[in-house]
Amino acid sequence: MRPDFRKAALITSTEDQVSCNLEGQSLLLQVSSGNYFGLNQVGSLVWESVQKGTTFDQIVADVLQAYDAERKRVEDDVEELLSTLESEGLIRVTDAGVS
Repeated sequence: MRPDFRKAALITSTEDQVSCNLEGQSLLLQVSSGNYFGLNQVGSLVWESVQKGTTFDQIVADVLQAYDAERKRVEDDVEELLSTLESEGLIRVTDAGVS
């Protein structure tokens, strides 16, 4: 079951990954699976926020501040990226009702 990112209290990176920034793009390695992932500049902005611990709304606000884009499109794209990162074990999502 996919988490509801829009209602999550906190979205953070897991400990089972390593990442680096290379000329504005992020490279991620999920240690257990050995899978590599590359993120473009927008994805890298999302990843930077996730590494600090953030919310869905804050990620969307950061992307909207950095890029001229329609809010609905940003929300949908961020949700899709977070879904991929979560399914690959790269992020952890804490529900607002969980302490």
